[in-house]
Amino acid sequence: MQALRDVVEAQGGMSRTARLAGLNRESLYGSFSRRGNPSLTSLKAVLTTLGLKLQFRGAADDGRLPRFGDNGCRGTERTTSLPV
Repeated sequence: MQALRDVVEAQGGMSRTARLAGLNRESLYGSFSRRGNPSLTSLKAVLTTLGLKLQFRGAADDGRLPRFGDNGCRGTERTTSLPV
């Protein structure tokens, strides 16, 4: 979170980012402090404001999602992103 806080500061600061993301400035400072724990909603709002996207990748070597259960269900997407 410290790295993201540094990006926020470099892009105009917490006040500007909070205003553009529709978040409370004080809670944003707390969320991105060393002990902060931002909600996924707050994190997404800040990332969207900065023009960034959070992406999850499968742990398998080929980038695919692992196989679950015996029903043959297998993920086919290489990455999963939060909607913007």
